[in-house]
Amino acid sequence: MQLPPNGVAQFTVSPLDLDHIPLLVPLGHLAPPGHVLPTDHVYFYQVNFDQRPIVPSTAVRPVYAPATGAVNFMLHQAGDDWKVQFIATKDFSFYIDHLQPLPTLKVGSIVQAGEQIGTTNPGGSLDLGAYDLRTTGASGAGPSRVCRGPTSPAAPRRCTWPPSRRRRQGRADRL
Repeated sequence: MQLPPNGVAQFTVSPLDLDHIPLLVPLGHLAPPGHVLPTDHVYFYQVNFDQRPIVPSTAVRPVYAPATGAVNFMLHQAGDDWKVQFIATKDFSFYIDHLQPLPTLKVGSIVQAGEQIGTTNPGGSLDLGAYDLRTTGASGAGPSRVCRGPTSPAAPRRCTWPPSRRRRQGRADRL
């Protein structure tokens, strides 16, 4: 897989317009649905599940590449739901899960930060995860004993998109 010529280990763009995201669940959340261990990714929800009454969303939102990267993996899960992984540098990769990719997005495609790569599923959440192989010991649960693959999830504050950092931190309600 060829690395993008200008890839860096930093998110410079939010994958979604944060004005339409009422709830962010941060890296390391202890009890997200469907997980046994603390999560290694961030959740972007179009619905605020902590506010009653819960108002469902059916909106389809554009999704943007948070960093420049080369697509090295695409997993078709169900329906229009995909998980897409990108390599930004030899040591830094990231993925977006629950994406409806644009038809032009293929393994080997190089995308620039801020380029639209797809849309959300109607009313759906979006997951963003990153792995920084320059770091070790980022996960306290000892994932090397139970997982295969990268075990150094990148903390979002270390690879955050600078223009929206303050807005994002105010919405990370769950710990």
